[in-house]
Amino acid sequence: NFSIAEVDQAMSGFRALESGSFHASMYNSLVLEVDSLDEYLFRLKAQSMPYMLMQTTSKQYVLFMIIPQNAITVQLRSQHLSVEKPISESMCTEDFGQMAF
Repeated sequence: NFSIAEVDQAMSGFRALESGSFHASMYNSLVLEVDSLDEYLFRLKAQSMPYMLMQTTSKQYVLFMIIPQNAITVQLRSQHLSVEKPISESMCTEDFGQMAF
């Protein structure tokens, strides 16, 4: 039997983020550039939502988060981060450069 809930659970990186790891499905994500990651970190912490914070270059940080019960991963990218240090983990985080249009 096909179950959307089971597929969602299998594809979601939510549990991986809760355990501090990265799920392969998280590479398929919506990427947005923001002015600062600080306000998003405050909001995620206030809601007790899991996230992963990484650094792609010396000037760019990436915040991975999951929209619960949807298996949708969002990457917020910014050159500004002042409230927390990113984890330093050896994994592929592509540097897209400046995404200005």
